[in-house]
Amino acid sequence: MVACVDCGGSATLDGFIITGGNANGISEDDNGGGIAINGGEPYTPLIQNCAIVDNSSFSRGGGAFVSDASPEFRNCLIARKNSFEGAAIFITRASHVLLYQCTIAHNAASGFGAAAGDFGGTVLSPYNTIIWGNTDSSGSLEDAQITGMSIVGINHSTVEGWSGQYGGGPDNNGNDPLFADVDGADGVAGTLDDNFRLSEGSPALNTGYLPGVVLPVDLDGHWRVLCGGIDRGAYEFGAGD
Repeated sequence: MVACVDCGGSATLDGFIITGGNANGISEDDNGGGIAINGGEPYTPLIQNCAIVDNSSFSRGGGAFVSDASPEFRNCLIARKNSFEGAAIFITRASHVLLYQCTIAHNAASGFGAAAGDFGGTVLSPYNTIIWGNTDSSGSLEDAQITGMSIVGINHSTVEGWSGQYGGGPDNNGNDPLFADVDGADGVAGTLDDNFRLSEGSPALNTGYLPGVVLPVDLDGHWRVLCGGIDRGAYEFGAGD
């Protein structure tokens, strides 16, 4: 597990695979299987080009636990997590989390939500992000993807079961992103060969918001902007490296 306590303005985690974490201790040590962020300056740490996969926690935040902080996740895959609440990410103590060009997929909460919070001023802002295939005790639709936030500002993103209750622009939807192969070559979901890249014909292709400045490459190291457009999620479909 990676821990960031009272991070300063330059704190960055770039280009790592975080896997096999298991927060199964007591008190705060049962939160944040992959990453635990507690306190810090605004908009820190920056976590980019990271795959946070196959981690678990006994209580909250199988992938990441965020308390009293405002981290940014860019070009990140958060997948195959297990937890009671917030299988992918749990947000508490008025934290604000930005997800930009991220894929949050196939995480399982025995309680509530892939991306979950405890209200209390918590804010989640996904941009060009895919939140899909996550499950909790309610099933697999919208509440299993996002729950418990005080404010959710979703833009140009795909959320399974999308109802529009979280507002945002008209470019949000609940269209199946058509991942390349979520079961992988072995035909078993939840193993290392699961493929969350987009397949040809995905409605997530070229439907992201293209700002003036973007990260130049995706999680595979391929060019991020192809044919004048940008895809949703952590991976850009098409050739180029």
